[in-house]
Amino acid sequence: VVEHNTDVMVNSDWLIDIGPDSGAGGGTVVVAGSPVQVAQCAHSATGQYLHSVIGEAVLRMLTDSRCGRKLR
Repeated sequence: VVEHNTDVMVNSDWLIDIGPDSGAGGGTVVVAGSPVQVAQCAHSATGQYLHSVIGEAVLRMLTDSRCGRKLR
């Protein structure tokens, strides 16, 4: 499904960002992974948007190995 709703993306198990642009400039998998993984991809426009939505502090918490399980 193509989805642009941030709430749906953040709560998804797995995202695939296809781009980097639309139409003739697209068709390449830019990044695939959990919302946290996608949010950490500097080459993904979707990732940068998710990064701003999720927030740096939350990303650090979710990827902190002291939490027992890395999500990235």
